[in-house]
Amino acid sequence: MGTSRLMTTKQVADLLQVPVATLYRWRYYSDGPSAFRVGRHLRYRESEVEAWITQQEAKQPTKQLHPEKPHENHNPNRVTGL
Repeated sequence: MGTSRLMTTKQVADLLQVPVATLYRWRYYSDGPSAFRVGRHLRYRESEVEAWITQQEAKQPTKQLHPEKPHENHNPNRVTGL
C-alpha cells in the first residue's frame, strides 16, 4: 500500500474522458481500474489508475484499427458525364 492520492469516481471519469456510468460498468465486470470503498464512497488510488492506463496502452495493437476506406459512393467502374 502506498500513499498515492485518492480519486473520486468523477475525477477518474474526467481523467479518462468517459462517463461515470462507464466506470461503474467496468467495475461490475472487473474491467476498469481497481477501486475500493471508503464508507459508502468509491475511491481509486491515482497510482492504480495510472497503472491501468499503462496496461491499456500496452494492449493496443500497433496497426491501424480502422484503415481508411474509399468513399462508399465511389465506384471506379462507373461512367460519369453521359
